[in-house]
Amino acid sequence: ETDEAIADLRLVTRKEPENVTAMLLLAEAHKTKNEPAVAKDVYRQVLKIQPDSAVALPELVKLYVAAEEYAEGEQLLVDRLKVRPDDVVASRALVDLFLAQGKKDEAAAEAQRMAALPGQGGLGELSVGRVLAEQQDYAAAADAFRKSMAMGAGNDPLAIEGLVRSLNAAGKRQEAVALLNQLKAGTGKDNSAFSDFLLADIYGQSGDRAEAEKALEAAIKSRPDIADGYLQLARLYAGDPAAQIRIYERGMKALPGNAYIGLPLAVALEEAGQFEAMISSLESLYKNNPGIPQVVNNLAMAILDHRSDAASYQRALELARKIESSNDPLLLDTVGWAYHRAGEFAQAASVLERVVAKDDRVPVYHYHLGMAYLAMNNQAGARQQLKQAVAGDAQYAGIDEARAALARLGESAPDKTAAATP
Repeated sequence: ETDEAIADLRLVTRKEPENVTAMLLLAEAHKTKNEPAVAKDVYRQVLKIQPDSAVALPELVKLYVAAEEYAEGEQLLVDRLKVRPDDVVASRALVDLFLAQGKKDEAAAEAQRMAALPGQGGLGELSVGRVLAEQQDYAAAADAFRKSMAMGAGNDPLAIEGLVRSLNAAGKRQEAVALLNQLKAGTGKDNSAFSDFLLADIYGQSGDRAEAEKALEAAIKSRPDIADGYLQLARLYAGDPAAQIRIYERGMKALPGNAYIGLPLAVALEEAGQFEAMISSLESLYKNNPGIPQVVNNLAMAILDHRSDAASYQRALELARKIESSNDPLLLDTVGWAYHRAGEFAQAASVLERVVAKDDRVPVYHYHLGMAYLAMNNQAGARQQLKQAVAGDAQYAGIDEARAALARLGESAPDKTAAATP
């Protein structure tokens, strides 16, 4: 569906090269497909047509931040503010960019500059509050958020959330709770759910699970169509997969095919030892979300980890090939392991070598590459990789096989204490 949408939107933009609405939708579609580089190009084109776009600029900066391309994002915003120093959207984005890098002094300076701008409607004070909260000056942050709300940002969820969290962090929990209950008493189910989510977070931080659960149930009652209610409720039952499964299944009933709920449901099923139910759940999720790489990846890996027949391995490889163009080592590891299980050992080793080159800190990556080398009779390479696969306290599906393979090569697992020594 995403591919079809992209094709349709490309057709629209070819016919109407300055159709900003279509271009913004196109960028979103590429983000959905995990193609940030293409999305960035589209946002840059939008900004050439509409430099004042309140959507393209912050979204482009978010992509720069996600890729840790801070210099590019900073230059974009600095250039914009040279032309329009009163552009509050650009200024807020620059504050966010500085905070993402830990540049609190620079963030504070830009926030103060924005707060001095005429007609900024409290958005400058909101940014000042965010910086003060990052600096852990919670009392001053609360004052800034209050000022922001008084100046016109009173309905901005960021201002309300900032004030509540600052009050709670400053030890004024009751004041924070009272503020949220006051907001909750207002009209609208959105306000009620928003307040309940924040109440649940405050109660959860203080260890009051009963009150946190009560608040989340109220949020779900107000807005059963928001996945986060079920996710937060399930987090209260960490370590109890049976309870989490019940909660996630409630969520899937309310939001059929929702990947945000379906993926952790599969994890809970695996933790409960319900492997076939896990695979069945992921198959259903895949039917509804064939374009989400993580869904494809998790289904393929579930099959590889918990089935052992040739037909299942071929099914996993068929799935894995859909994500083979990714640069994400997590996804590529699944691709390489699928090739290995299907008996294509040289191809497996080629992919898994790329995985380890991208990230050599994950023991299971070394396990997979070691087994691929072993299948190719590269005993030296297998020995080296399997030693790293079983070092320390690593736990994953296949660790026993890794240890057994290493023993067959005449090696014992490294001492855990030695492995932990820098």
